[in-house]
Amino acid sequence: MELQKSGKKFNQRVTLAEELKKLFKEIQAIHADNPLTDEEIAAEVEAYRQRE
Repeated sequence: MELQKSGKKFNQRVTLAEELKKLFKEIQAIHADNPLTDEEIAAEVEAYRQRE
């Protein structure tokens, strides 16, 4: 019985990992067409630092 639970959890983790990889690839593809500039990155970092 315990092995089945462990196997189910393992399968869920594998599925989640595959879904995350797919999401990351989709996000990378979006940014490949419209990459952030150094100025945009610097502005994001500055905005974050001001919130600290």
